[in-house]
Amino acid sequence: GNAMEMNFTRDGSVPAYANVNQPTETLPTHILDISDQVSSSISSAMPGNIYTVLDTCAEIQLSKSMPNGGCLRQQSEYASQWGCVSMLSFGQTRWMRVSKNDAQGTINVSMPDNTLLVMYGSTFQEHYNHQIDELPKAHPMGTHHLLKMRFRRPYSNTNTRISNTSSLPSSRAWLKTAKKASN
Repeated sequence: GNAMEMNFTRDGSVPAYANVNQPTETLPTHILDISDQVSSSISSAMPGNIYTVLDTCAEIQLSKSMPNGGCLRQQSEYASQWGCVSMLSFGQTRWMRVSKNDAQGTINVSMPDNTLLVMYGSTFQEHYNHQIDELPKAHPMGTHHLLKMRFRRPYSNTNTRISNTSSLPSSRAWLKTAKKASN
């Protein structure tokens, strides 16, 4: 049981982290509007938040049409520019399991309808991973939607809000530039 996923980037190119060609589109206005509200909420809770630019996003659906309601396989948002990864949850309650790499034990976070989960910090994704397991066979199956937004710091060579996508570098080009700048 996997999840159905649609990816969004600033210019519609396949995300820089993807090993395969994934369905990808340009970030739509409704997601940009939601991300503004999420970023504002994060900044209110964490004064001094520096990760305010939505870089990539994924819409993920887990549903009863998938084996045991589907799952989100264990993963880390390993790209160093994402200091803040937020997950906005809708629909059936599911549990996000967060665990430290190479350590025993997990933190189970309930994600009922209209929940915002934020994984924050420049090294959080290096040290922790997350997943949503399949439901037990006897559990009622419903639909769960997850909007995963990956925020980075603003840089002078990109716009914080998309107005003219032709002037924005692709996410792969941006990642190469960011890696060169950090070395």
